[in-house]
Amino acid sequence: MSPAACGNNPPLSSWAQYNGSVNGTNNNQMSQASQNTAPAGFVYDASGNVTADANNQYLYDGEGRICAVAAISLIGTTYTGYLYDAEGTRVAKGTITRWSCDPTLNGFQTTNDYILGPGGEQVTEMGINTTAGSSAATPVWQHTNVWAGGKLLATYDRAGLHFYFDDPLGTRRAQTDYAGVLEQTCSSLPYGDALTCSSQPETGGAPYLASLIAPTENHFTGKERDSESGNDYFGARYYASSMGRFMSPDWSAKEEPVPYAKLDDPQSLNLYAYVRNNPLGAVDSDGHVVVEKATTYVPYPVSGATASEALDQANSHFMGPDGQGYAGMTTPSLSVSWSSEPSGTLANGSATVTQTITSDTVTMGNTVQLPEWTGSAQASPAERDAFNTAVGQLKDHENQHVSDNRAAANALDKSLPGTKATATASTVQAASRAAGAKVQTKVDAKVAGATADITNRAATLDKNTNHGVKLQ
Repeated sequence: MSPAACGNNPPLSSWAQYNGSVNGTNNNQMSQASQNTAPAGFVYDASGNVTADANNQYLYDGEGRICAVAAISLIGTTYTGYLYDAEGTRVAKGTITRWSCDPTLNGFQTTNDYILGPGGEQVTEMGINTTAGSSAATPVWQHTNVWAGGKLLATYDRAGLHFYFDDPLGTRRAQTDYAGVLEQTCSSLPYGDALTCSSQPETGGAPYLASLIAPTENHFTGKERDSESGNDYFGARYYASSMGRFMSPDWSAKEEPVPYAKLDDPQSLNLYAYVRNNPLGAVDSDGHVVVEKATTYVPYPVSGATASEALDQANSHFMGPDGQGYAGMTTPSLSVSWSSEPSGTLANGSATVTQTITSDTVTMGNTVQLPEWTGSAQASPAERDAFNTAVGQLKDHENQHVSDNRAAANALDKSLPGTKATATASTVQAASRAAGAKVQTKVDAKVAGATADITNRAATLDKNTNHGVKLQ
């Protein structure tokens, strides 16, 4: 191997430079990137939050949340402010006239209000009516989102009802009207960047007007994309798809040197990284916790002289509890790890300790088994196409099982923080261990409930679709 540097390399289309390579800080903060070559590069505050990038400037409140964005363009600078409720969930955005987080000082004027669901999801968005003749800006209905199991299924707006078709990670890829007519398709790269939507012509009419914000702004893994900044709102933090990383370092309710890290996984030590830099195998449910979504597709062989014979064999490969054969199988795996914070008292020679879960990681894996025709090489192109089309439809059905499993895992993830148990013993150590054991029992019960939820979802889907319909 030659020690000489390689020559004639093509120019880099995307690159990033980190502070550690410049000043030795090794804090995983970017100094410059291909999309930000300004002399100042990226600017961070003392807490590690990005306060300026190539396009925007950001202001953070005392809780580390973005409270204001200054979007810089050729026509000027637009200032937007955000409001949060007592639990830290964003409930409104609006215009501001002063660079401040205090809505009583920054001239905040609401442009969008959000009505939230029990999980903090945006159910209804209200906008401000600024039409001519209005004596005052008044809130008017914009749209209502339909959620089930943490998944956005549809949106109802003034144009009617729109249904979404997502990829296995929950990113919108296609949209139809109430009758199933395709309205628009959307595409993006693995980290959610380069998002575009294109319209489809309507039969006998004008094409649907493609939009990144209509009927709703939820795109990458179902999260809201802010048009003023291009960033995605994940709840605990904001994510910049242009960088493929979060705007702020990760944090936890309990003070930890490296929150949510697994010391045997170096990727988890980067507090800005999105799902440990594995965007095709995982999603982040809330800006904190990675719910793994690695899906493994395992083929099993079927034979036959024709596609029909091979498909008939596949249709009886698996046998359901109802005695009905089917061709595909999705097997989920679910595991949980958690950490807790103790609190308690010591009195009269005994200790009472309460353990409360402050952080958790839910790992969700899926193995999908699909048929593979071993004799396809000897078949005609038409026969191969017939087989592949049928298996493609089956794969779509099994991917719906994967999506349902993800929804159950996300619901489990949201239910774990705050789980607590109390125990009393002669020593603090014994009481702490006993309380931890009780917490584990509660966690086991919640995992069992999530497993039952997965089983029920699978049974309902198979019943409603006849196991994805017989391959033919």
